[in-house]
Amino acid sequence: MLNGDINATRPPTSDEEAAYRTDRKGDDLESTSPTEDRNAVGWDGPDPHNPFNWSDKKKWSNILAVSLMAVLTPLVRLLESLQSFIL
Repeated sequence: MLNGDINATRPPTSDEEAAYRTDRKGDDLESTSPTEDRNAVGWDGPDPHNPFNWSDKKKWSNILAVSLMAVLTPLVRLLESLQSFIL
């Protein structure tokens, strides 16, 4: 038997511990009703942050920004290595 199992089955030693154990009995996941979803999210109308709802101009500007970062990052490394080779 594990130490945690022994502590779970022993009688409470204080009034506070007894109250805590009786309060915690109903806190398991099965006690919540299946119709309640704490993570449910709702909204009214189209979502402006969804990329499917962006204008073509906004989509292409984001594609251009990401593409430039992807091209310029290795280019900087190349220029640094060429500088050390030349000097």
